[in-house]
Amino acid sequence: MPKDYSGQYLQGRSFAFHDLTDADFSGADLQGATFWKANLSWAHLIGANLSEANLCRADLSGADLTGAKLIGAKLSGANLFGADMTSANLRFADLFGANLFNADLTGADLFGADMTSADLTNVIGYRPPSDDDETDDDLPDDDEPDDD
Repeated sequence: MPKDYSGQYLQGRSFAFHDLTDADFSGADLQGATFWKANLSWAHLIGANLSEANLCRADLSGADLTGAKLIGAKLSGANLFGADMTSANLRFADLFGANLFNADLTGADLFGADMTSADLTNVIGYRPPSDDDETDDDLPDDDEPDDD
């Protein structure tokens, strides 16, 4: 039977190396928790607070992280194959070398996230920034008069 941690206060707790397959952490406060090399495949982390959590090398394949807060989370080397990260907040998260194959990032906030060497094959809802993208610096300043 899957473990039910939904809505619980678990800040800073260590789940390193634990098998948490299909566990329910929906709405749980896991800020600063450690899941290093934990098996979270098919886990339910909907709306969970995982800010500053260590999920390095964790298996999150098929996990539901819809609306989860992962600000500054460490996900380097994590397996997020097919994970649903719709509307997740991944600001400044470390996704170095993470496997995001077939993950859904629709509406996810990736501002400042490190996606270096991450596998972005078939990722849904994500378009890597390119040099052709227009920046605010490229737009005319409304306060400056035209040269006409």
